[in-house]
Amino acid sequence: DMEVIATNLHVYFNISGTQEAPVKNVVFNGIGFRDAAYTYLAPHGVPSGGDWGLERLGAIFFQGTEHCMVNASYFERMDGNGIMLSGYNQYAVLSNNEFAWTGSTAMAAWGFTDELSDGGKHGNDGTTGNFPRYTQVLSNIVRETGIWEKQSSAWFQAKSAQSTLKYNIIYNLARAGVNINDGFGGGNEITENIVFNTCRESSDHGPINSWDRQPFLTLVNGGKPGVIPLTNEIHHNFLVSNYGGVKGGVDNDDGSILYANHDNFEIYGWGLKNGIGCGDHRSYNNVHLYLSIGYRGHTNF
Repeated sequence: DMEVIATNLHVYFNISGTQEAPVKNVVFNGIGFRDAAYTYLAPHGVPSGGDWGLERLGAIFFQGTEHCMVNASYFERMDGNGIMLSGYNQYAVLSNNEFAWTGSTAMAAWGFTDELSDGGKHGNDGTTGNFPRYTQVLSNIVRETGIWEKQSSAWFQAKSAQSTLKYNIIYNLARAGVNINDGFGGGNEITENIVFNTCRESSDHGPINSWDRQPFLTLVNGGKPGVIPLTNEIHHNFLVSNYGGVKGGVDNDDGSILYANHDNFEIYGWGLKNGIGCGDHRSYNNVHLYLSIGYRGHTNF
């Protein structure tokens, strides 16, 4: 006898509170998840000024939380996003997990702004604090990502700040390994990760990609309303720019400001790339091997 099982669930666990009354200290530990339904026909939004569209869904969905964790769990053939941090989430920890054959993005963070300007599409006021902050993404293995949605990554963030990505191994993706969709409040640290075999079904990216085409008003830098984000630091990573990810280990694209990229070991692709409008960018103490172009961009050092 043959048994056929079809799934129709996009979200397995929905952990939702509010910014005023957040859910706290929920932990998923050592659990296997698989076979969530595809989401490529679900309603999508434009998270911010980067190129990507996204569905605000995940097999594990967090919104309005503090100090929640997903640890030592296995995600296999989730045909949408694996984990979504939506809106207010502080001190979330995503650690020691493995993601394989993910339809869209393995882990994503996407905040809310006022959502009023520009017809509700591109609100730029983030002073209410309704966004992911202080997220730690640690020691995860992410592979075979972007099976259905090619605009996908191991880690995606928009309207988020002060995330830490450390000790992750990321490979075999349709597009970038890490995508920072905007500058928002900044203060992100990406360090001691291994990223290779990215952009296998696309191009115009590197293993790590950023955009910053749209200014945001936040309280992140100094506690007072301002549009200048904290500096982002990308350092001590092992980055291989093979397949279509030829624009260097770190592709700081249009408008990306306040980046310190240093002490990375980068193989293939471009040595240094900064898109139009990039500034306040420091790149130093990196090792580059087998480059196709040493430097290409529009910026001052």
